Amino acid sequence: PAFQAAVQTIEWIYQTDPGLRAIHLLEADGPEECRHLFLQSFLDHTFDSNATIPSYTKYFEAQDMRPAYERHRDVLKLIGSPTPERRWVLKYPAHMRELDTLLEVYPDACIVQTHRDPVKVLPSICSLVTGWRSLYEGSADARAIGARAAGTVQPQASRRRARHRLPLLPCLGRAHRVRGNPAHADVH
Repeated sequence: PAFQAAVQTIEWIYQTDPGLRAIHLLEADGPEECRHLFLQSFLDHTFDSNATIPSYTKYFEAQDMRPAYERHRDVLKLIGSPTPERRWVLKYPAHMRELDTLLEVYPDACIVQTHRDPVKVLPSICSLVTGWRSLYEGSADARAIGARAAGTVQPQASRRRARHRLPLLPCLGRAHRVRGNPAHADVH
């Protein structure tokens, strides 16, 4: 029943806004971002992306994400318990906001950061958020969404590089190769 409900929800999303399929593909039996595990702790950008809730945004930005990451780790351990030797490949851009916490909870993590042209990324993010909000609010203020996205992406990247002294080395592998077989992608 839960699987069929997921299939029906995804069908409703794409019937309501067919353009969302091209922006972010969802499949009931396919891979998805880590956000679903963070939703269980009521700490994720999904709430902020799906609706305009300034009080939640303020609450979320003030939270310590360590308990949510610890729960994330425990759920992945449970899901992966039949094959504990396998490595997980996680994809969720929001992890970069919490890189310190991620590395505390997953000290053996290997981070692959692909580079996408910010001139293409920002409109993509804004289009996705506008689409999600329109599903739930009926319409969305694309200008406000764009202004908020533009105001958060660069400061986050600067803080991330400063804290971790991450070199600005581009990933030379192609994103489609990483998605197709992440454990064996030819990323240099």
